[in-house]
Amino acid sequence: MLSFRTLYTTFTLLTTIQASHYQFHQRHPAYDRREAVVEEHVVTSTVTQVATVYFDGNRVVDPPVNAVAFGDQKQAGGRSRYRPTSISAQREPAPVTPTPTPTPTPTPEVVPEVVPDAVPVVSWTSAAGPPIPEASSGTITTYSGGMGNVIVINKCAYDVYLWSVDEHHPGTMTLVQRNNAKAYREPIRQCLTGRPEAPYCGTAIKISRTQQIINGKHTQFEYTVRPDTKKIWYDISFVNCAKGESAATCPGHDGGLALSLSDGGKDQGCHGYNCPAGSYCPKEVYYVDTPYVKQGILEPNTQCALGDNVDITYTLCSEKPGKKERGLESVAGRVNLRK
Repeated sequence: MLSFRTLYTTFTLLTTIQASHYQFHQRHPAYDRREAVVEEHVVTSTVTQVATVYFDGNRVVDPPVNAVAFGDQKQAGGRSRYRPTSISAQREPAPVTPTPTPTPTPTPEVVPEVVPDAVPVVSWTSAAGPPIPEASSGTITTYSGGMGNVIVINKCAYDVYLWSVDEHHPGTMTLVQRNNAKAYREPIRQCLTGRPEAPYCGTAIKISRTQQIINGKHTQFEYTVRPDTKKIWYDISFVNCAKGESAATCPGHDGGLALSLSDGGKDQGCHGYNCPAGSYCPKEVYYVDTPYVKQGILEPNTQCALGDNVDITYTLCSEKPGKKERGLESVAGRVNLRK
């Protein structure tokens, strides 16, 4: 049996050890709370990585070989000496890929079109005006010839200008002087189109009081030749100048208009036309383009077999007396007496 002294000594020793242990913990309060604290972040280009720093009490120590970040690694004895705090790796927001600026498409260079110099337009309304040829014999070349001439006589008190046009010829302006000073003549010509469906075309002699063809103010003498049969159609037209029954703006009508043929034409059964001054004569002259449809009358034109060397004469202001002239010899060698 233990003596009292032995028990007292043992009690004193245990009390001392307990007190010492208590004092140790008081001096080292972090001993049982050793933790690995995340204190530092290392940033790469894409991910924020976590570096774990281990503390043993107040000292930074190297992690043990068996220490595992983001988890507990127990050492022998079952006590976890190093317990790094577990956190999730944090990623930076995904980098925003800048929208590429579209490269502007270069505008193609516009190459100006090279336009050739314009052909100068001759104006007949200029102050000086173009050279005006006088009427003369044979000024327009015929296609075949041998069918006589077209003659234009001006007995009016004013000058007139004419253009002889067809599908192939725009015509040249020609002065026909007043008071029967000089007649205009050209060979009767054949106009061929080259189109099988309409092989023939007509000729129009346009008469104006100005150096311009103004619609509504010109008279026309017209004819068409059929070379295969030597037939000819001819007429006088107010279609471009008449207004209703009035032909006051048609050159020559103020003094009367006439169409006549030489003796050879009469022998072929051809006849002329006559429209007195200031008269309404739709059976002698065209006032509309289709008289049969619009006026209910036969068209005022003549178709006849025209022999060789027969002249067709158009006279402006035909009711005014003219002087008799000799010396206007036709292609056929005849002398025409002008009334």
